Order: sequence, then structure tokens, then C-alpha cells
Amino acid sequence: MKMKLLYKTLFFVFLIVQLSYVLLVKLPRPTYAIVTNLSSGNVTLSNPRLSYRGMLQTASSANDTKFTVSATPVAPATDSNTSNLFINDVICFNNPSSNGCASQTTYTVNAVPTSTQFVLSAAALDAMTAGTAVIATQSARWTVTFTPRTPVPSGGFLRLIIPNTGVTINDGIPDSGGFDSNKLTTNNINAAISPTGFTKSATTLTTNASVSTVVLMTLSSALTAGTSYSFVMGDATDPTLRFINPSPASSSHTAGKADTYPMALQSEDAGNNVLDKIIMKVAPVDDVQVSVSIGGGGAQHKFFLYGYTSPFAQVYLEGIGIIAQTTADKTGYFSLDNNLSPLLPREACLSAKDQLGRRSSPTCLPAFPLSYDVNIGPVLLSPTLSLNKPQYYTGEEVVISGQTIPNTDVILSLFVDSSKKSLIDYLVVKLNPIKSVFAFGFPDLQTKTDNEGNYSLTIPSAKSDLFRLFASALYDKQSTPQSARLSLKILPIWWMFIVNLFILLWFLLQPHLLEIIILVQIVVFMVYLLRQFLSPHILASDKSLMIQEKHPITVHE
Repeated sequence: MKMKLLYKTLFFVFLIVQLSYVLLVKLPRPTYAIVTNLSSGNVTLSNPRLSYRGMLQTASSANDTKFTVSATPVAPATDSNTSNLFINDVICFNNPSSNGCASQTTYTVNAVPTSTQFVLSAAALDAMTAGTAVIATQSARWTVTFTPRTPVPSGGFLRLIIPNTGVTINDGIPDSGGFDSNKLTTNNINAAISPTGFTKSATTLTTNASVSTVVLMTLSSALTAGTSYSFVMGDATDPTLRFINPSPASSSHTAGKADTYPMALQSEDAGNNVLDKIIMKVAPVDDVQVSVSIGGGGAQHKFFLYGYTSPFAQVYLEGIGIIAQTTADKTGYFSLDNNLSPLLPREACLSAKDQLGRRSSPTCLPAFPLSYDVNIGPVLLSPTLSLNKPQYYTGEEVVISGQTIPNTDVILSLFVDSSKKSLIDYLVVKLNPIKSVFAFGFPDLQTKTDNEGNYSLTIPSAKSDLFRLFASALYDKQSTPQSARLSLKILPIWWMFIVNLFILLWFLLQPHLLEIIILVQIVVFMVYLLRQFLSPHILASDKSLMIQEKHPITVHE
């Protein structure tokens, strides 16, 4: 009995020490920053290729056609080999002391025989010194799509901040630290009509050396919260009136790996107070040489495969012993060609990754024949498909977007998925006061891609349920394979209030979680003590024992 009382006393002292520590010692508190609501947004480049900026290793003479680049370039040159230089690329030679191409003469690359050498299709007119820059610019037309969460009034502003750490960021020469504005003017910045247009009264284009380029648009029409808008920067035909893609960020750049550049898009009211802000990421990448290898030995047979996907998508051909990769052009056309000598017939699958990193569903090809040349095509790859949110509530607009072959019809199929209902979904349906009956299939929705292969569709969310959707496209009266199937979960609006309530409670209680746990321990222990030592039954029993000890009961016979 005494030992039990000792253990309980020690446990009580331990809890008191815990409580004293919480009250007397300052606990670290998590800090919460109040930030502006973010809107959704993305930037699509019509050409995501990195520009080339290397330098000559040795001097050359006039009429030379073969040149060697330095493996240790000096900044601002960052290309240390020819992995980002391709046949038919247009180059110029830029003297170190000038801001433009020598004699403004351009040349076409005819061959890239080694990792440090390239050959021109015509002889150079001038002699070049060692260290002369080799420039091949890649320019892009930008499509910026965004959805504000806060209404933007007429007279407000849209501000796009594009980073660039180059010293001269509008000289037409690619920079390793960001995008050169070249000869781009405000006349080449326009609001897109699709999916929703807006009007602007003025546009300014400001370049701050070694910092950024700022595009500021003054709105003459209001922007509605939850509505998707877009604007385009760059001329449709003149590449000099576009942003120039950067050269590799450093001489240690890994071929095939994108360099990421963050840029800020924000909406402001008439007083330049920020309403919405989002940090978008643009990831230009160098092109990849096609490399196909299957087996070895035996007779040589030619392999050629071509097809269509979204513009500038990375196309992969993969299988057992098969590795191939290429980049589609601006029309979505791609091709793979090489000499193959397979030992055994093998199957391979084609897939594409669009400019936003979304993957198409794979298209698998039958085993390649062994005894004759192979010519396959056109292979149509499926569209990519994505939603702007993981789940929705009734009344919200569902934004569906993706990329596929330019100027094609896209068909979106939507149906109810009754095979994957969780307990929460079951409760949502049972507790929803609004009951409705509808078919498990819906009419197909149709839209059309623009010149850059983008498509977007907005649908209402009037009914809470779990849906599945996929897309396909029609090209030259032929249908592409179906895209990857996505799950679309729509919850009732009252469910949002319940979720937000629990999130709010967690947000309020989380900083004090340790104190709450200790207080609960103390309360439980106090209840235990009261029940063990101070309850009427225990007190009466103890009193009876004490009386018996002082006044023993005697029994008289």
C-alpha cells in the first residue's frame, strides 16, 4: 500500500515539473507570415531551346569552314562543347569588344563532327581571333496564362518581373543569367482573345541592367476573380521582336537538364498595392541529339519513325535495349531515324513530355522486323491533360488544360466513377441535402488548340461526386490515343466549411500543442487522484478502517 502511494506521488511530481517548465521557460513558437493570396499562372514558350554562347579555342583565317570551341570558356560564354549546337543552326561570330555580330554576317552549321568542332556550310568571310564568341540565338514567343483570386479593377496593373543578371540585357546577345529583350517593344505585347480577353490602355517595358526586365500593363477593363486570362509577348514572324532564350547558366551545365528561371507576376490596384502574386518558373532546355541503339551484329537495316505531338515536346522511345529521345518542332512534328541492327524483335513505347512537364500516355509499337528497313508513321501521341486544382467544391469553375497538336479539335470525355468511392465520399453523398439523379455518362465536350498547341476548357461544378476524364484529339480525320485519365473530385460547399473549420482549429492549437498535452495529462491524473483518494466510497472505507484500528470490535458470546 505504501509503495503504491510512493509511485503515485513521484508521478504527480513529474507532471508538476513538466508544467513548471512550460510556464517558466519560453518555448519556441512557429512564426507565420501573412502573404498575399497567390493566383494560378504559367508561362509557355513557343521555343524552349537554350541559346548557344561559346568561344573559339584557336584563331582562324578567312575562308575557313571548320572551327574548334574552347572547353574552358570565359564568362559571359558558358557553352564548353557543341552538345547544344545542331545542324542548320544559324550562328554568328561576335568579337569580344563589340556588342553585335562581326560584319553582321550569319552562317549555317553544316555538321557537328566532334564535341568541340563544328563545320559551316559556307566559308567564313573574316579571320577570327582566339576567344571570339560563337552565338546561336533561340528566341521564343511567350504565352502567359493566369487566374486571379482577387478582382482587379479597371485602372489597375499587371506587372511581370523577368530576371536577368546580364550587364546588357537588350543587345540581342543571349545571356546566361536570364532573358534578353532584344528588339522587343510594347507593340509586341498583346492580350489574348482566348480563353478570355481583357483590354489595356498602356504598356511599358523597362530593362534594369543586371536585375530584370519589367513589363507593366495598365488595365482599362476589370479582371474577374476565378477567370482565366492570358497575354502574348513577341512577334509571330520576326524572331528579333521576341525575348532571346538564355545560354546555359554555367559551363558545368548538364546536357538535357533544364535551367530554371523564376519570374513574378502580380496584379495591383490603381495605387500599386499588390492584390495577387505568383512566382512562375520557366525552364528552357538544350536540344538532345537522337541516339538509338538496339542490340548489335548482323545486317544493317534503316529505321525511320515520325509523328505528331505538342510543339517542342520532348519525345521518348523506350523499350528493352531501346533508348531514343528527340524534340518536336513548332508544328509538333518529330522524327527518329538511325541504323538499327536488333538481335531479337523488340517492342517499344512512345511518349511525350510537354513544355509544362506533363506526360502523355504511352503509345506502344509492335516488335520491329529484322529482315528489312522500317518506316513507321505518322504516329499520333495522346494529348497531355491537367487540372488547376486537386479537388473542387460545388459552384467553383473547373479549369481543364493541356497541350497537343496545334490547330486540332480536342474531345474531352467525362463520366462518373462509381468504382472508387471512399467512406468520406459515401458520407458526403448521404449527408448532402440536395439529391439529384443523372446519367453516368455526359456528352463529350469539344474545344480547339491554338497555334502553339494549347487548349483550355472551363466547366461548372454543380454536382458533388467523383468523376473521371480523358482527352483525345482529331488530326487529319484521325483520332489520337486517349490521354492519361484524371480523377476529378467535387465536394459539396458545406464540406469546405467543415474542412476549413478543422484547419482553423489546427492552426490555432498547433502552437500550444505541448501545453495542451501536458494539461490533459494533469487533468487525467487529478481525476485519477480524486477517484482514488477523495471519492465518498474511499473516504468512508478509510474512516471505517481507522475506527476499527482504534476501537477493535469485540464479540461477546
